[in-house]
Amino acid sequence: MFIENRRDFLRYTSLGLATVLSSLEAKAIVPWHLGHHGDFYFHQMVQNVYIMHGAKKRDADAQCFIHNPAFIESKNGIIIIDPGASYVVGKEVLKQIQQISSKPIIAILITHYHSDHWFANGAVVEAYPDVKIYGHKNIIDSAKKMYLEGTERIISQRKAKSFHLPSYFVEDEERLEIDGEHFTIQHPKAAHCNSDIIITHQKSNIIFLGDVVLESTLGYFSNISSILENIKFLEKIAKQKRYTLYVPGHGVSGSFEHTVEPYLYYLTTIKEEVTKAYQEGQGIFELQKAQENIKHKFIWKENFNLPLRFLESHMQFVYIELENDESMFNSIL
Repeated sequence: MFIENRRDFLRYTSLGLATVLSSLEAKAIVPWHLGHHGDFYFHQMVQNVYIMHGAKKRDADAQCFIHNPAFIESKNGIIIIDPGASYVVGKEVLKQIQQISSKPIIAILITHYHSDHWFANGAVVEAYPDVKIYGHKNIIDSAKKMYLEGTERIISQRKAKSFHLPSYFVEDEERLEIDGEHFTIQHPKAAHCNSDIIITHQKSNIIFLGDVVLESTLGYFSNISSILENIKFLEKIAKQKRYTLYVPGHGVSGSFEHTVEPYLYYLTTIKEEVTKAYQEGQGIFELQKAQENIKHKFIWKENFNLPLRFLESHMQFVYIELENDESMFNSIL
């Protein structure tokens, strides 16, 4: 089924209350209950693809489950995309998968190096020691620096229990085959970070965007990120054929208009307003007018969380990128 818009998506994933209840009862699925966030379990989206959308807000009840793990059931096993943020989350994700299929986990695909997407690997490897873990090679260095060195290692060890980074690496435009399931990989040099991979499952035509797209929320960018390159990459996605479903790293999956378009609009608006301020000679701490213009333009976006600290950070980030671009241009001249 092709999911055309948010209304279709909600109607499709709901399946009617009676259908959902009968499906749960028939399979005797016990959902994962997370306090006031409610019950969580994998929804069959199309064919052999399942997604469990995480909690909308990070708090104690959420137990670090704020991302969107997915799995593809192949002929002989299960392929997981981004199992989650901790050993505990990994155990619960496995419980939900095992209520749907008794097949072994044969592969894990990691969209980037941030811990909320791969610290659950320990639970998967514990249960399935032969599982193969795929990702971009840049994950290794970035993850080691952020989580596996110094005092951070102790905190990370408590969450992950054991560390399992990719040992199978993929590159941009690579075609990957796992147990008869075919995937296409896209890798922007730098967007949300420098290890992003965007995964398209060919049979279902579903695209998994990782944190290159965030729906109804905002994230942070670091010294290995680029908002300007993130914009270019999403513009590239916009020119591609429409996919059946767009799965963001956080938030609800849906059509291009529901997921990619609002986030691209947000980033592009920042670029436009900050560029204007930069060209007018305003300093990095003189962007109040640009900030008000951006906030005004986002009145239209329903349920979009716009934390002021993220907006300010993103504006300053773009300003620095513009400065660096100009410095590089001047050095060439």
